[in-house]
Amino acid sequence: GLLRELIADAARQFDEARLHKLAALRSRRSPIALRDVLRVLADPFDGDSREQHVPHGYGALLNALQVENYEAFTQGVEGLDVGYRECISLLRQLLPELPRQQLNQRIRLMMLLMFSSAAARERAASSASSEASVWAQFWAEPGSRDTLIDCFEGMLRQPGSSS
Repeated sequence: GLLRELIADAARQFDEARLHKLAALRSRRSPIALRDVLRVLADPFDGDSREQHVPHGYGALLNALQVENYEAFTQGVEGLDVGYRECISLLRQLLPELPRQQLNQRIRLMMLLMFSSAAARERAASSASSEASVWAQFWAEPGSRDTLIDCFEGMLRQPGSSS
């Protein structure tokens, strides 16, 4: 129960931030691009002036749950993932050429990388270890977040294999 509450508390904040960003995307005159959606998914708080109260360690917790206990993860976010689901729906609209099963596989892998990256960035920001400092330098470099989005976009846009 406590684990579910921890997940749900932060999931509410992520969902609210994603919905806020999606509304802003929809209100502008230009069409929504794949990179726009990926940015909302990857870091819904990026560039947002609202204060975050997501607990430290949440990225690592989500990353571990994705791999170790996916059922607990899905139960914790159930009903609190409207913004996430809207993003996934937009991805499907923006990538109609990929067969649905293949796109679903890519989205799942992309989300695993996304959570892993968030956990690494979080750890790097709070640790004094030499390994964490390498990642702290990486995340501090100009363009590092864009590089991450490039990786996600490449995962999704690559034409399907023939096998």
